[in-house]
Amino acid sequence: MSLEYYRQNFGAALHAIDDYSIEHISAPKMLDALKRLDLDDIVTVHEGDFRGMSSKPEPNSVPFDFVWFDCGGPAEYVRFLEEYWPLINPGGGILVLHFRYWDIAPNQKPDTPANMVMGSIANEIKRQQAKAGPRRNPRFRL
Repeated sequence: MSLEYYRQNFGAALHAIDDYSIEHISAPKMLDALKRLDLDDIVTVHEGDFRGMSSKPEPNSVPFDFVWFDCGGPAEYVRFLEEYWPLINPGGGILVLHFRYWDIAPNQKPDTPANMVMGSIANEIKRQQAKAGPRRNPRFRL
């Protein structure tokens, strides 16, 4: 592709959801930094729980090309996918999950690490892929 392709304005938008439930987080500093860097016009912060927030972004900002989820445990991951999977770009959208493995009972031998297993999220992703059909699936690799 030519250099001109990369100079085009694609109308980038970033949507962040945060309930500010963790004390001493840096989110307020991030909002100030966005203003100082003149990026606050492309970043929208939705305050609250992620559940039910999938309707907040403007319709022209969907589908999402990149989604990063970093919240909760298995139940939250499943709920997130149920609500947000249809919003991920089927033509190459990327889903990044912060934590997809969970500890199971530790080995019986002392001084050995706990076993790790793929969390229920992998099954939920596969279920969402099957439900969406072969032409409606963002890229997914474990």
